Amino acid sequence: MAAVYSQAYVVLAATGAARDSEGLFFPRTPPTYEVFSHARQGVTGTVHAFPIPKDRRAASLGGYSQLDKEPLSSRGWVLQERLLASRSLHFASDQIFFECYAHCRSEDGYKMSGRHNSIHEEPGGSDRNPTQWSYRGPSIWYDIVRDYTRRELTKGSDKLPALSGLARIVEGQTGDTYVAGLWRSTLLEGILWQALGKHRGATNAPSEYRAPSWTWASIDCLAANLGLGECIERNTADTQRISQWVDIGTVLDCHIELKGENPYGEVTSGWIKIKAPVEPLTPSEEKEPDHDTVPHQRALRLKTQSGKPFGAYCMLDTLSDDMARELSLFALHLVYIDREAGGRMKSGRTVQALIITPVEGQQGCYRRVGKIIFDDRSLGECGWLEDRTLMETVTLL
Repeated sequence: MAAVYSQAYVVLAATGAARDSEGLFFPRTPPTYEVFSHARQGVTGTVHAFPIPKDRRAASLGGYSQLDKEPLSSRGWVLQERLLASRSLHFASDQIFFECYAHCRSEDGYKMSGRHNSIHEEPGGSDRNPTQWSYRGPSIWYDIVRDYTRRELTKGSDKLPALSGLARIVEGQTGDTYVAGLWRSTLLEGILWQALGKHRGATNAPSEYRAPSWTWASIDCLAANLGLGECIERNTADTQRISQWVDIGTVLDCHIELKGENPYGEVTSGWIKIKAPVEPLTPSEEKEPDHDTVPHQRALRLKTQSGKPFGAYCMLDTLSDDMARELSLFALHLVYIDREAGGRMKSGRTVQALIITPVEGQQGCYRRVGKIIFDDRSLGECGWLEDRTLMETVTLL
């Protein structure tokens, strides 16, 4: 499929169709034109104009060309079909769009130069280069995953296969090694993804094994906070300081068992061996300051042994708070950043960690159940930043 869409001269997309039986053409109401005379630089003529609905987001050119409100844009398999095609003619619900490397144009007069929805390096000497990363990890891949994880799949087992064509191309562009939705050279930050929407029921653990717990492909969720960006801090003198994330843990090894011959497709098992600090976590029983006046639900807070009793809010992947309270939970500290005070920024250290729980019957093995971020107060005393002997070697399954 990837080869077909990559090498097609033009792809016709039934973008406005909710199912394959609907075809390309949809009933629509033609715009009502206002006609008025116009003169410019000695040339006179008649202008035909019509208003664009507010929901078109015409002022946001990139958003307009995404076509994310169209039915076809909600389908998982279709993402790589769109990104791989060099030219697409979109039959949307109310008009036709044409998309190529030079521009995106529509019937209502919209025109945007360049191409936002492509994974190929553009012909003609474009400045775009997928191997130039704005932060640790391939930013083009993070953009793909964010878009992909909001889409739907009829078969959950297609989670990795439906992205395999894009993974193959990114691997060729970067020279990196693909690891079940992540990349070998950036595994440490790759496993620090965050699942959004757990409290509103928007995350779900599949009934059958799909991928290791440390990859976003293991569950159904909107994956966010992918990669580690630079922190740009501005102070009152309007100068800036760029802070970088620093590794605490080290990825020692990893392994994936494939279900078939496709190195970018389904997997049957996988593990990562990491050397990093492992710290016990317990639920905080301290009430919120506005507990008696604000009725809405708050996320579970977990505390370290020496941190403040209030703890830090945790971001669980799929577990309910009650289920998490019944487990033995640990923080696997992976990266930190030091910030200086300036503007609205507070000075201090921020640490990102995974929330992990032991796998029964397998010594030294854990599975990921969430993510947590500590500051100096919620973390408390820790000697492992200076003393590497205080770190443990764990295997994440």
